[in-house]
Amino acid sequence: MKIFALLDCNNFYASCERVFEPRLLSRPVVVLSNNDGCIIARSNEAKALGIKMGEPVFMCQHILDKHQVVKRSANFALYGDLSDRVMTVISEILGVPAVEVYSIDEAFLELGDSRFSSPAELNYLARDIQFQVERQVGIPVSIGIARTKVLAKVANKIAKTNRLGVFSLYSSQDLIEENLRIDSVLASFSVGDIWGVGYRYAKTLMANGIHTALDLKRANHAWIREKLKIHGARLQSELANMPCLELASPEDKLRKSISCSRSFGDRVSELSTLETALANFTASAASKLRSQKLSTSELRIFLSSMERYDTLSTRLFQASSSSSELIGVAHDLLYKIYQANYRYKKAGVIFSDLVLADSLQLSFLKSPETAVLPEIHTLKKQQTISDLVDRLNSKIGVNTISWAATLDTKSSSADSPSSERWRASKNHCSPAYTTDWRSLPNIS
Repeated sequence: MKIFALLDCNNFYASCERVFEPRLLSRPVVVLSNNDGCIIARSNEAKALGIKMGEPVFMCQHILDKHQVVKRSANFALYGDLSDRVMTVISEILGVPAVEVYSIDEAFLELGDSRFSSPAELNYLARDIQFQVERQVGIPVSIGIARTKVLAKVANKIAKTNRLGVFSLYSSQDLIEENLRIDSVLASFSVGDIWGVGYRYAKTLMANGIHTALDLKRANHAWIREKLKIHGARLQSELANMPCLELASPEDKLRKSISCSRSFGDRVSELSTLETALANFTASAASKLRSQKLSTSELRIFLSSMERYDTLSTRLFQASSSSSELIGVAHDLLYKIYQANYRYKKAGVIFSDLVLADSLQLSFLKSPETAVLPEIHTLKKQQTISDLVDRLNSKIGVNTISWAATLDTKSSSADSPSSERWRASKNHCSPAYTTDWRSLPNIS
């Protein structure tokens, strides 16, 4: 039987901000959403002050001022890069044989086989992973260990309150003794905190007297299967220490969509400004596509104002990840839904119907209207250019090379250039320390 662990980076966004600013280690830190509107991450010190997740900044400004809380605008370039470094340490440097990157700050690990691994060995391995990640990346992590993925999630939640940051529900070769220990933990674990139990499921369960994870484990299996379907049946089995969820393969985790959207720093009505904004969003999303070796078959854009929400999509004749091609498609959609008499507050692009780029089948037809052979070399050229831009930006710094459409050259406002007006407000943003040469910290 396999043994799983869930590694979770502690207060990840706040921890990332502290890596290059050690002076923040003992101070309360909060990270803000786009336009610095809401709290999206908190250090333990900020949590202790009663600052809530998702709380608008203006509602807790008095607390932030009184306790001199450090505010940082979300710096996703930094967070994404440090996340990649954490996962690289786990999989490549420490050599953990099987890793499922679950989110930007979480990963499931396969630590071994229960026939050969003792609890002491597993705890030692978990502590070593903790030490190496913090030593090499600077991010503190918590690790929960169990025979199933759902129980590993439970163990991880407890590990976060544990002084050592490690907690194991795999404690003995004697399954009876181990299951008794698991039951004592599940008895005080709210059903709403179980991985995979959302608000609606939790409401249904609690309305029927199921309030804890132990209640769910002991509930009538047929009733759970009827109300929560196969998902609920698997949760129940996993809580009963019977694994039915494996680590997801890259194919299993193929994303259903990739999007990029922003709330504007100022209301926008000019078409040229929206063209620039949408080109930037499309180029960013296309770069994500290529980093995951995917192509998109469908593209959707949306524009949002106080009065209305407009959206339009189109299917591509040939799945693509080329920035130049996708920007052109996004602009074509923009011209169809744009209305000059509205002041837009948000826009975005969504790629869906994603396929693996290396399994992409080219069509013999260029388009439904022109039944002619495609210019295969043109498709390869577009892809080569996009890949080259990605490599240069990765090596030298973000936006070292930009697509012409992403640069604003048509602004009609002398006071407030549109290249600035559509960008989200980030008045407290830290430098992109790891992805931009110009942001490297100086040592004097």
